[in-house]
Amino acid sequence: MRHGLGLFLLTCLIFTSCLTGNFSQVIAEENKNSRPNLLIIQTDEHHYGTLGCYGSTMFAGEGSLTPNLDRIAAEGAIATSFYATTPVCSPSRSSLMSGRYPQSTPVEQNDIAMSGQITTFADVLKNAGYSTGYSGKWHLDGNGKPDWAPTRNFGWSDNRYMFNRGHWKKLVLNEDGPAVGSKNNRGQLNYNLDGADEKTFTTDWLIDRTLEFIEENADQSFCYMVSLPDPHGPNSVRAPYDTMYSEKDVVIPESLKKNRSQIPMWGQPERNVNEYTLKKTMPEYFGMVKCIDDNIGRLLKRLEEKELLDNTIVIFTSDHGDLCGEHGKLNKGNPYEGSARVPFLIRYPSAIPAGTKVDIALSCVDFFPTILKLMNVEATVETAGRDASAWLQGKKPEDWEDVAFLRSTRSNPLWLCAVSDQYKLVYSSYDRPWLFDLSEDPNELNNRFNDPAYAKIKVELSKALKNYGETHDDSYLNNSRIRYYLLQNSKSPEIARLEFRLGEKEAGPNLVAKSLPNLPNDRIYLHQEPVLENEHIAGATKSNQDVGDAIEVTFTKEGAEIMQKVTAENNGKRLAILVDDKLIMAPYIRSEISSKALITGTFTNAEIERLLFSLNAPAE
Repeated sequence: MRHGLGLFLLTCLIFTSCLTGNFSQVIAEENKNSRPNLLIIQTDEHHYGTLGCYGSTMFAGEGSLTPNLDRIAAEGAIATSFYATTPVCSPSRSSLMSGRYPQSTPVEQNDIAMSGQITTFADVLKNAGYSTGYSGKWHLDGNGKPDWAPTRNFGWSDNRYMFNRGHWKKLVLNEDGPAVGSKNNRGQLNYNLDGADEKTFTTDWLIDRTLEFIEENADQSFCYMVSLPDPHGPNSVRAPYDTMYSEKDVVIPESLKKNRSQIPMWGQPERNVNEYTLKKTMPEYFGMVKCIDDNIGRLLKRLEEKELLDNTIVIFTSDHGDLCGEHGKLNKGNPYEGSARVPFLIRYPSAIPAGTKVDIALSCVDFFPTILKLMNVEATVETAGRDASAWLQGKKPEDWEDVAFLRSTRSNPLWLCAVSDQYKLVYSSYDRPWLFDLSEDPNELNNRFNDPAYAKIKVELSKALKNYGETHDDSYLNNSRIRYYLLQNSKSPEIARLEFRLGEKEAGPNLVAKSLPNLPNDRIYLHQEPVLENEHIAGATKSNQDVGDAIEVTFTKEGAEIMQKVTAENNGKRLAILVDDKLIMAPYIRSEISSKALITGTFTNAEIERLLFSLNAPAE
């Protein structure tokens, strides 16, 4: 009965509105309240470490450069391991737009036009009734520069202020449309500031266009993306941001100076990148970031004034990073964190709890399915990405594999990368494989690929990378070096069988005689039934104790209880440890053992690797 009354009242409301000429306003109000808007702010070549919410790892000054971005993170979610699928402009942007890997867009390097057959998330939202618009750098329409308002708009209906290429510092709005405001003496467009101020500096200018779109579309559901060319070089910014920071605010990265063994072929340092270079160039980089943040503050304020903020999904990200001197390099293009990892912040209070932290590896391909799910809009095409909306809402989906896949451009050397929240594996056409433990080694200095302690991780990531390449037809798998290493390391070693058995001094029924390899006359008579085996091991690590080749095993709760009981009741007997029925050691029981045991012996690296893999394998 209530349902019928509600329907009657709604009908009366619509009828009355028709009579008063406000029908469209009612529908617009209904849409505004029921569907979220989407506002995406994307920067270019932006190191995540310049943001306060990412720890200000690249900024040594007081406070945070980015209080407004920090607010988005605090009131929404921050993704701590979000990666550019290929860390250069065009391929990364194509993946964000399409949810596909670059090779299928087919934008595998800069200045390649995205296929007209591609459906973008903007296409889907436009077809769902959203008003769409885009301003700023596009870089998906080939070589055109600046090439305003490309004919192929890929769902961005209002693309008057979209330009294809360029890192212009000054933009103006003439009677015949937008234009670059700086030229040299020969009338050629250039990247000079040329007196740019708060109305013509590109960041400010593009945010003004964004504010105009919001004003014009406040009464309907909208999706708008503003793509700021900064803080990509040249490192220059308008006053007063050009003098806000000094060399005292510059962090000199630990990885700027390292030895040869810590340098991959794909990560060779640049000759002229040094402490002096960074102190000279980084202050204005900080200025560009500060200008961006102040302008984001303007956007948030306007959305609040229009009472739209809480019904607008606000996203901040970048197309790729900038090493900013890390590893002796500038810019991007390699799988180092500063190059490939990007900031990703999202605010939408009705669905995303404040302070959410997403500690899984995601990449640009995951954006398309994630944002549409969050907006409750059906995706009309299949994508290569995964829907991570549950993570943003503070939930943990079952059967989620924490790994993302990155690839180089087609320029040499080729590389493929599998990265999780903690580990990064890189196979290259020019070099040996590299494996980094990002938790213990955030500066990516130490190659753990041949460390037996990382055997299980190496195999897991190799398997995942191989599966990615075969599923998504990545031609880099055809490279002989990459293919060789990938095939060799994606095979799990045969499981080693570990057993703990009690040993007697004298022979007896159902006892088996064994000798230690280096003591053939020391006969031990073992019970056939093990007291503990693989299933009772919770984990194993290579021991750091100075006892030669040793592995420390930690027992499960059940294993610890068994071991404590066995050692308590058999004092003076020997506890034999066997690997694949080979006697490794047989110490006398002198005290109770419960949670851990140390296995020593003469092991090769391959044997240690196999043991660690076996003892850390999940129980079946």
